[in-house]
Amino acid sequence: MKLNWVCAPIDYSDTPHNMFVLKLCYIYFLMKVTDLLDTVFFLLRKKENQASFLHVYHHFGMILLSWTGVRFLGGGHSIFLGVINSFVHTIMYFYYLLTVWQPEYKKSIWWKKHITHLQLLQFIFLFFMYGQLLMNADCTYPKIGSYFVVPQSIAMIFLFSDFYWKAYIKPNRK
Repeated sequence: MKLNWVCAPIDYSDTPHNMFVLKLCYIYFLMKVTDLLDTVFFLLRKKENQASFLHVYHHFGMILLSWTGVRFLGGGHSIFLGVINSFVHTIMYFYYLLTVWQPEYKKSIWWKKHITHLQLLQFIFLFFMYGQLLMNADCTYPKIGSYFVVPQSIAMIFLFSDFYWKAYIKPNRK
């Protein structure tokens, strides 16, 4: 199967390859459930400062989005979202792992700042990638995917930008 950045329709046929793709989509969904547990543990440990609105909204939103993706949109263009998001989370969780091994890395703000840059780039990319599908009448990828991902990407761009402003720009102005 060859994926196309402009239009990658979903192949709903029952083939071993498509079943493998659906299994990967399901594993991605389970990873999002694990991410949500991160939020639950923050709340159970009474670390409300770590469970911001952005954190809670993002993780609950990703559960709904990824479940919808697995249930109805497993494959095609959806693969790009999963791969890009998994790449970003791999870097992010690697940073967290480093801070557990070497706590002095927590004091190095530039890592976190660039991870936030990467997260913002991810949502900007997804906005354009799924937004262009709405204008591509020839693409058979279900438009409902774009109706979910485009508004979610806009919300994430605003929320992550607000976080970036408050965490990295506003403190420097004081």
